[in-house]
Amino acid sequence: MPDEKSKATKLALLSASKGVTDYIEKFRTALPPTTLSSMKYSFSVFLVPRVANRASAADVVVQFIRVDEASPEELSRLEKLNILIREKQVPIANLGLFKATDVVKALKLLLLYRVSMSTHTCAWRHFKVRPASFAGAPEKTDGRYSVYDSVHGDYVYTQAWIDKLATELADAGTFQAVTGLAPVSR
Repeated sequence: MPDEKSKATKLALLSASKGVTDYIEKFRTALPPTTLSSMKYSFSVFLVPRVANRASAADVVVQFIRVDEASPEELSRLEKLNILIREKQVPIANLGLFKATDVVKALKLLLLYRVSMSTHTCAWRHFKVRPASFAGAPEKTDGRYSVYDSVHGDYVYTQAWIDKLATELADAGTFQAVTGLAPVSR
């Protein structure tokens, strides 16, 4: 009798869930793909493994597939199932920003003239990108080009700053006006 009761319960749950599954499927097919794949409407699930001896004895069978290792056919199948695997993302401080030494390295590749840390220092002073190191107001930077990093007590620079210097310092007259020195070819 307990086996029959268990089977009857499973059948009742299966038929009840069929209606819910059908409703969800109809609702999903009516959504545009951009909404369906938007992370705004994602649903996170924490899966706890429960060992079963047979697939038929398991509540649900889940297979984890790495998106970057999946074949195009598998990705197509997964897209229809609307399964997303999101890698854990850890915030990275100062992403896309550069130390002064990195700015100088980039300029050495971009300019035909010799550049040094002194060139960079003259440039940030000339263009008033940031205050002097001990001016007392490190936050008074031109945010388009520089940001003060309070954790490290230094300034970091943007790609826009590198681009500006590469353009401005490419002209010999501007180079001399900014640095006070005649440019020397590499």
